[in-house]
Amino acid sequence: MPKSPAEAAGLKAGDVVLSINGQPVKEPGQAQGLAADLEVGREVEIAFRRGKENKTVRLKVGEMPAG
Repeated sequence: MPKSPAEAAGLKAGDVVLSINGQPVKEPGQAQGLAADLEVGREVEIAFRRGKENKTVRLKVGEMPAG
């Protein structure tokens, strides 16, 4: 989502989230549910796959932009 904390941390459309703070993401849409439960301002680690490469980023949870 444009201007989201995930985009600011370098996540891109097409990236597949594998885990959030070590909690596996097994189904599409599950990442949104896990993210919605996080406190704004908390730092989290997200593991994801981009193409054939697995990557990890840390980001600070922020408010989702309107729209």
